[in-house]
Amino acid sequence: MFAADGPSAFRVLVADDNDDNQRVLVHILESLGVHADAAASGRQALNMLMRTGYDLVLMDSRMPEMDGVTATAEIRRTEPPAHRTPIVAMVEGISSEDHVRLVESGTDDVLLKPVPRMALQSVLRKWLPVAGWSTGGEQVRQSL
Repeated sequence: MFAADGPSAFRVLVADDNDDNQRVLVHILESLGVHADAAASGRQALNMLMRTGYDLVLMDSRMPEMDGVTATAEIRRTEPPAHRTPIVAMVEGISSEDHVRLVESGTDDVLLKPVPRMALQSVLRKWLPVAGWSTGGEQVRQSL
């Protein structure tokens, strides 16, 4: 569905400490033709992102060892600005304080958990360059 150059043209990293959430999200992503890897902590996600290029990161905001907000801020601190990887926070609920922390960390978008397939497809359309078209960038971050 999203693959411009073959079935696994896009790579997504799913960072979530819950094994069931990881399996469900990876399964949905792969059924959509997107290659997906999973990380169980923010630290593991950061290490994987440094070794492998991903087109998008789905980041649970609350994880052990290093939470998603801290991991996102660290990714933003270390990545070259010209190669900004879209990071979508996955949250079970969001308060105004949570919203501020996510924006300050460099999060690009938010998905509420549990993540429905349609919401995930919408995020993929928004952030992955499908058929040469993407709505990513500042205009979307401002709507966060």
